[in-house]
Amino acid sequence: MKNPAPQIFVDELGDNAVNIVVKIWAPTQVWYGVKTELLWKIKKELEANGIEIPFPQRVVWFANELKMKRKG
Repeated sequence: MKNPAPQIFVDELGDNAVNIVVKIWAPTQVWYGVKTELLWKIKKELEANGIEIPFPQRVVWFANELKMKRKG
């Protein structure tokens, strides 16, 4: 919907991110479809402009593997 107008703004400057908020209005009956389509379009536009979305990475060590490495 055009009224009220969409809002796009920087919400927070994180340690490794700039958090952007996009707020739009849509009728309840189509809200989910509009949301998913908008998210996809935003992602594709960011990628087209060389902006990557970093995903958190975790390294998990298991105690048994550490013991085996120390013995071997």
